[in-house]
Amino acid sequence: MVLIRRVRKSDKVPLLKLLREFSTNTTLNRRIVPSKLFRLIKYKNYAAHWREEVDNYVKTGKRNEVLFIAEENGVLIGYIHGTVISQPKKVLNTIGYVNDWFVMKKQRGKGIGKALWNKLLAWFKGKKCKALELKVYPGNDPALKVYRKLGLIDKLVVM
Repeated sequence: MVLIRRVRKSDKVPLLKLLREFSTNTTLNRRIVPSKLFRLIKYKNYAAHWREEVDNYVKTGKRNEVLFIAEENGVLIGYIHGTVISQPKKVLNTIGYVNDWFVMKKQRGKGIGKALWNKLLAWFKGKKCKALELKVYPGNDPALKVYRKLGLIDKLVVM
């Protein structure tokens, strides 16, 4: 059975492993990220970057940020990370922003990603978010297909 829950401090080591898998499957995967774009997004030290990210994820007390974990038999198999962004001058002044969303390749197609998505959407609704945003690399066709299936529309192309 898959459990969807908030991240805990004790998740640091397995979460780091999951983030490495995420970067291998997305950021470092040149089939998803076009070659011309790769050099613009590459980190000098991925290991240091992910350690810092994990430290930030497991800190408690952040009211505008959440990381939900998918766990099966004690093993982390996916996650979704969201932040609430305030834009007081806009009509849609509270935005739910999806930072990262990942499920291990062998676990896909089982509804785990959808369960993570729904958990984050419920959290955003509880925070009174009026819109949802995320970024996706232009070559990441599988993700684009999923986002469009969920009803998201293209808003901005950053060049």
